[in-house]
Amino acid sequence: MHENIGLGIIISGPSGVGKGTVIKALIEKEADLALSTSYSTRAPRGNEVNGTDYFFVSVDAFNKKIANNEFAEWALVHGNFYGTDKSVLENIKSGKKIIFEIDVQGAKNLIKTFNSTQTNYISFFLLPPSMKELEQRLENRGTENKKSVEIRMDNAKKELEDSSCFNYTLVNDKIEDTTKEILSFITGKKEK
Repeated sequence: MHENIGLGIIISGPSGVGKGTVIKALIEKEADLALSTSYSTRAPRGNEVNGTDYFFVSVDAFNKKIANNEFAEWALVHGNFYGTDKSVLENIKSGKKIIFEIDVQGAKNLIKTFNSTQTNYISFFLLPPSMKELEQRLENRGTENKKSVEIRMDNAKKELEDSSCFNYTLVNDKIEDTTKEILSFITGKKEK
């Protein structure tokens, strides 16, 4: 990787497409990649840790951050607020390579912010091998009830329409293949 150029790496796609699994593999393969930790108003799931997986905050605390213009992007997704602190922009400009695991709405907002602040970035939209496979992944996670899976599948159909907003669209069938492909784009990336 080019040493002095920071880079925002946006990994987006429908809920259940495997964003987190791909990102974990990327970080294991490239030591100089860091994961951006977003703010969220949803409750932690399972073994999620505050400050590592998300900064879990109340709606009031989140709204105060909006009022103080502290977010590079924020969005209301699946009934909860999510946002990225503005400090990541300076971290990228100082040479860091930061990965963003982010929903489609937030990714589109972050792309606008990166463009308006002339922040170097590359964006990836992950597709499932099929909608049936996506539904099975959501059900197999064990974190969603039947109604939640239905909502996420409806949202996924709408989100697929936004894939053209991203630099690259990849089918996430095999984690190893997807990871190699993303790394090839990241390591070849010099300037946006």
